[in-house]
Amino acid sequence: MDNFFGVFLHPRITIRKILTLSLNYGVFLILVVDGCLEIFKPHAGSANYEAIIRDHKLIFDVIFLPFFIFLKYFILWVFAYFLLAVGKIFNGKASGNEMFKVVVWTMPPDVIGKLFFILPGIAFGAGDLSSSGFDPVILFQYLARALATGMAIWGLVISVIIFSEVQKISIGKTIAVMGIYLILSTGIEMLMGHTAVDSFIRLFNY
Repeated sequence: MDNFFGVFLHPRITIRKILTLSLNYGVFLILVVDGCLEIFKPHAGSANYEAIIRDHKLIFDVIFLPFFIFLKYFILWVFAYFLLAVGKIFNGKASGNEMFKVVVWTMPPDVIGKLFFILPGIAFGAGDLSSSGFDPVILFQYLARALATGMAIWGLVISVIIFSEVQKISIGKTIAVMGIYLILSTGIEMLMGHTAVDSFIRLFNY
């Protein structure tokens, strides 16, 4: 847990420590928690617990959760090697194993952000702040969602810092590496029918 929260406050020091540990240290715990949160994300605006329990897709997702976790595990390896290859253009010094570790360990802010977004939505449902007469419960939900967005932004900052540390390149070069990834991913999403603005907003929205 120290390393999980250490990533938030001391990303460089924490990632140096993590790189000395085993390859899969903390990996599956992070992926399991993230996978469980993803399962409940569609219900973030509903306080109807009976409907949630009866949701057949939810049951399907729970049964196949191990498959989804291993699929994401594979995808993270692909992402790690993509960043590794682009980083080499800027004289990056990381290995494949090191890049995989740091890709996983940039996820804690995203996990906490999902908690801020999903749990209040399931507990209290969704509502409009102005039409509710600034109901404290709805106000709390908006605050929780603002914190979730803050986590997404801070997670992006931490990713740049950690990738810079492991690749042994400057922050500027790391931003260039991330920029290449964002341009490519945005281009793919546009081919799938999304707009560039929608793709950018999804970076900071759960």
